[in-house]
Amino acid sequence: MKRVATSLALLLAWPSGAAGQEPADVPEETPSFADTLTVEAASRQSEPIAEAPSAVTVLEAEEIERQAAHGQLPRLLAGTPGVDLVQSGVYDWNLNARGFNRPVNRRILTLLDGREPSLAILAGGQEWGSAGLPLDEIAKVELVRGPGAALYGAGAFNGVLALTTKTPRESRGVRVGLTAGELETRRLDARFGGEIGDGFWVKLVGSAQESDDFTRSRVGQAEYEPLPREVIEPERDRIRARWLSARLDRELGESRLLTVEAGDMAHAGITTITESGRVQRQEVSGPWARFALGGTRWDLLGTWTRREADRELHLSTGFEDYFEESRATAEVKRTAEFARGRGRLSGGAFYSEIRVDTANPQGRQTLFSAARSAENSALFGQASYGVGGNLEAVASLRWGKSNLHDERFSPRLALVWAAHPFHTLRLSWSSAFQSPTLAEVYLDLPVAAPLDLSALEQSLAPLLGGTRLGLGSVPIVAAGNPDLGIEEITSLELGYTAILGRHAFLTVNAYRSELENFTTPLLPTSGTSLGLFAGDTFTPYRPPAGLSPEASAAVLAALAAALPPELFATLSLRPDGTAFIPLLSYTNFGLVETRGLEAGLNVAFDPWRIDLSYTRFEFDVREAAHESPLAANAPENQVGFGIAYSQGRFDGGLRARWVDGFPWQSGVFAGEVPSYTVADLSWSTDLKTGWRLGIDVTNLFDHEHYEIFGGDLLRRRALLHLTYDWGGRK
Repeated sequence: MKRVATSLALLLAWPSGAAGQEPADVPEETPSFADTLTVEAASRQSEPIAEAPSAVTVLEAEEIERQAAHGQLPRLLAGTPGVDLVQSGVYDWNLNARGFNRPVNRRILTLLDGREPSLAILAGGQEWGSAGLPLDEIAKVELVRGPGAALYGAGAFNGVLALTTKTPRESRGVRVGLTAGELETRRLDARFGGEIGDGFWVKLVGSAQESDDFTRSRVGQAEYEPLPREVIEPERDRIRARWLSARLDRELGESRLLTVEAGDMAHAGITTITESGRVQRQEVSGPWARFALGGTRWDLLGTWTRREADRELHLSTGFEDYFEESRATAEVKRTAEFARGRGRLSGGAFYSEIRVDTANPQGRQTLFSAARSAENSALFGQASYGVGGNLEAVASLRWGKSNLHDERFSPRLALVWAAHPFHTLRLSWSSAFQSPTLAEVYLDLPVAAPLDLSALEQSLAPLLGGTRLGLGSVPIVAAGNPDLGIEEITSLELGYTAILGRHAFLTVNAYRSELENFTTPLLPTSGTSLGLFAGDTFTPYRPPAGLSPEASAAVLAALAAALPPELFATLSLRPDGTAFIPLLSYTNFGLVETRGLEAGLNVAFDPWRIDLSYTRFEFDVREAAHESPLAANAPENQVGFGIAYSQGRFDGGLRARWVDGFPWQSGVFAGEVPSYTVADLSWSTDLKTGWRLGIDVTNLFDHEHYEIFGGDLLRRRALLHLTYDWGGRK
């Protein structure tokens, strides 16, 4: 559908005089910024942003480079429409959209050049320290808001964050950057890119950084009330992070590109918020690789990511867990046109395999009873067709199957209407789901000392006839739920985009969604309004089959008398016949309706650009359990403002966001997040050929606040950066 792009081009040529005047010629080098804005993530193929069947926020290389010095990837989206962004530590972030946030959010699928760098054990929970590349190596950031499972699968419950890095051709030359500042921050970035002959291009990227964090000990006293106290102090008081990557491109004609890329990441000392308390990651490392072959019709992609976590320290209990996980994916996609270009087709197949082992150095599993794995296969496709009257119909569908969930179809339908050459309306309906995680299904975590019931067994010996009950050590655990269902969302959305004059771009999106079958945090498996919700999942305890009915009855009576009612109610048998008590577990509950409004206005008139945004979020709980009331963990109102200046040697910007106060409840953390306002400043200038000096200040006015209940108190962080660019900057 080229009519919108054509309309934008006509707008650029229209003078400011009365209607009916002839359009004047406009130099090609000064197009409207909205005219050239294209997106790919919404349809998995390139299209003008006004034609996208979903709400999309786009940041391009110029704006990304302006903010690159802070090195905090999620901060790039702070203050943009529809974004729920909260921060705890320097590198502990939580990115969501449209409400119902959680401490380890996995409702936004994050893709870095098509590779998913998230935690496999949490089926999408993003660890931002694992994506620690220099931000100025990112060419484009696209955030698709709203359910995206029709093209991306279970992880895209509330949207998709697609990050595209620069090719070696776009990163020619040598760039070295030094950053230093508050929190004793030190960072070194280096990059080389260039052609090595016969259509081969190479790019090498490295980054190393360290800094203090906002994290403070909560042994004895916490920063604010009523935070729960912790039993041990964080072992590390500094954060270290490293990123290395090497990329080789082979240009195969004008429209085909072969890419082979590999890298390694490592970080230590990052403290994150979880539902059970704060966790400090001591040593995390992991290599990764990807292969891509792209063309006008066919795209092939293969990725592999590994992550090893040597000691993750739970500050509230002193418990240590270990991870070794890997994720491998393969995808093929095909695009085509039909009906003389009026219609477009795209589709493909996807497969992934995840493996997780939680054994400690002594070989004992820390979270699972054994190593676990998950497989996922899917087919997806989208068809769009111009049905006349400047109306385009879009239909998307994905079929997926996994050992963590049954077969699922995820549809999306959309109508995009160019109501006026410069005004587009979009109506869409979509359905998506969130798969249970490996942890939610297979968790086997001790939460108390095992029960020693050997004395009871000995007292029953005359009735047992030599049969052993194995009650000398009965584990009390938080257990996964193999019968856990999926979370579901259905959403109806109306969107509007407009080109206002030469310089302004307006977007407005309103939506109504229904969410159901929320997965609870860990709850007691009995004694709640949910009833004995694990009764259909775990096998109730029964004495050995060889005992007489009288002996069996005596054993059960003795156990009922010896154990508290809540423990006896959940006494169960493992598959090997041994007794255990799944005291805590997960289940599904709840039905919620959400409504929202997202508006953004971008105005660009050289050398200035102004960005404004407003986000409104509302929800109604129709059904919930008393022990775990549903909290949206998101503000009702948010306002964003940005102003940027770029001319000659100078480039800078000021960004601010105001966030309404809101209640937070998830796991052990329940409290109020007061309203806050944060302003960030960036400014840089060319010194002489190749050299550039700049400053970046987050939380410019040093407003002490927290953005997630349970998170760290945040303060100002001012950084000075110096870069040398040889052979690359134009």
